[in-house]
Amino acid sequence: MKKKNKPKFFKNRIISLAACALMLFSAVLPAVGCAKKTEHAGAVIISEVVASNKYAHTASDGSTPDIVELYNASGNDIDLVGCGLSDTAEEPHMFTFPDVVIPAGGYLTVYCTGTNDTESPDGVMRAGFKIGADGDLVLLSDPKGNALAILLTPAMDTDVSYGFDGEKYVYYKYPTVGQPNSGETNDTGVFEYEEEVVSATLAINEYIVGNEYSVMDADGERSSWAELVNTGSETVNLKDYCITDDETRPTKWAFPDREVAPGELAVVYLSGKDSVRENEIHAGFSLSEDDAVLMLTTAKGRNVDSMEVVSTGGMISVGRDGYYIISTPGEPNGKAYSSLEEAEKAIPDVYISEVKSTSEDKIDYVELHNMSDEDIDISGYGISDSRSDIYRYTFTDTVIPAGGYIVVEGRGGSGSRVGEFGIDKSGESVYLANGKGIIIDTVNSGWQSGDISRGRKAGESKLYFFTTSTKGKVNDAEAYSTYASDPVFSVMGGYVDNGTSVEIRAGEGETIYYTTDGSEPTKNSKQYSGAIAISATCTVRACAYAEGKLKSAVVTENFLVGDRHTLPVICVSMDPDDFLGDAKGIYAKGAGYYDHDGVSYTHQKANYWQDWEREMNFEFFEADGTKGVSFDAGI
Repeated sequence: MKKKNKPKFFKNRIISLAACALMLFSAVLPAVGCAKKTEHAGAVIISEVVASNKYAHTASDGSTPDIVELYNASGNDIDLVGCGLSDTAEEPHMFTFPDVVIPAGGYLTVYCTGTNDTESPDGVMRAGFKIGADGDLVLLSDPKGNALAILLTPAMDTDVSYGFDGEKYVYYKYPTVGQPNSGETNDTGVFEYEEEVVSATLAINEYIVGNEYSVMDADGERSSWAELVNTGSETVNLKDYCITDDETRPTKWAFPDREVAPGELAVVYLSGKDSVRENEIHAGFSLSEDDAVLMLTTAKGRNVDSMEVVSTGGMISVGRDGYYIISTPGEPNGKAYSSLEEAEKAIPDVYISEVKSTSEDKIDYVELHNMSDEDIDISGYGISDSRSDIYRYTFTDTVIPAGGYIVVEGRGGSGSRVGEFGIDKSGESVYLANGKGIIIDTVNSGWQSGDISRGRKAGESKLYFFTTSTKGKVNDAEAYSTYASDPVFSVMGGYVDNGTSVEIRAGEGETIYYTTDGSEPTKNSKQYSGAIAISATCTVRACAYAEGKLKSAVVTENFLVGDRHTLPVICVSMDPDDFLGDAKGIYAKGAGYYDHDGVSYTHQKANYWQDWEREMNFEFFEADGTKGVSFDAGI
């Protein structure tokens, strides 16, 4: 059958034999110290390269390394002592030849394994680099690093070589390592092969592309992965198969020697790391959301199984039966959904039901709910505010009863479950992971103030803001999907001229309310109806309301009118009653302060002795009026 693979060439920048010979031995060898065994030195060329070896050539230790073959085209023996071999011009001596001679008309084979070795028992030298199957540089240099022979190889499929036929470089269907290049050749790398006798019982069972939440590898990194399954009744060996994301290159990456028993699952990370570890296999390419297909083939390129690559956001995996909201690499697939849209609306039986960043007792918390009809053991599960450190709280010996709730408090909590996390008031993501290290649910807390929390109504995937938090209970308070838009001022605070006109805008259908005394605006404040004229130093604070939305954040601008200062300016904006009011003003004497016999006493019950905190807005302006910082805080 025909192998429908057409490698992507490096632009044909191959240096010709004549050019290589000219660089190498036009009175060069004697000058650089590569000693010659006879009176006249000849030319060494890079005669053949194998970049993806699976069956073409087997080393004495059973491995199938990349190969560089050198040929002495002269009539003289040539000693390469001190010369270098590399795949990068920046480091021409990645491998340095010992005292080794290529006889006249002879060949020298070097295995490119990634580890330098000149004393292997089989007598073949190993170089500390590998040849890239997508195209690479092969450089032979003299002891001083000057180029002696250069070959830019194009992309090569498994077991195809690229070599010199006496006139030009071509593809060879079958490599001839250590021997004269011969056999079928062409300029495309596309060859016709006999049908292979390989039982097609291996299949793609599940995969994920753009992994954001699924399993991490031993390096602590999340990458795309594919899970294979042996559907037959006999053990198969992965070495008989290849995997690719390019239909034109069906043998793009060859599997190592690993057996898969009947019914057994095997996971390959499509990470581009190109490594085979004791418990992990990493392919030499990365599956991305731009790819169209994931294909499993035989070693000679026959299509065994393929699946369309579907981008799912990095949490939902794709398999034979549909879409899975909890990926299961290396384990039987869970409940499947028939469409991505259906899966995106689904949530796991145990999910994050409520997140609170500013609770009444100032302790953050995360609430879980078991919506199923059965008790669920969540021992080993984790909660965190970090996607890379997903077990900042780990459950031990914990069962959530059917329909029940469990609460984990954040850092500083005093309950029975306290985790090493804190939830930012301005909003951040919270993660729930199962015992396999897979994130099964995530909720962004969103901006919260007062008693507002964020979560889900029972069984819904959609997130809401709740006007009243319900710690450890069903979320049944008034709910909103979003906030009204934050008001936008036409003029930023700082020094302005007397009479400056300031306009305020909000979203369509939203109503703006504002104050000029420092207090927080509400629906009872003045409604904005037109530009505000600034005639004296003042604070303008505005918010927006809209039907079906929560009140927007309060936006504060301080306008400075009159003399300019040579020092920076600090503005504190707050409700006047919170500052100087007799009942609750933190700088007032209040009812606790009293006179006795005409003498004033600062009694410990005066307002300014109390451990009270009030909300405020803080702004800092540089001396030239440039705004430095502006934030809400407590005072």
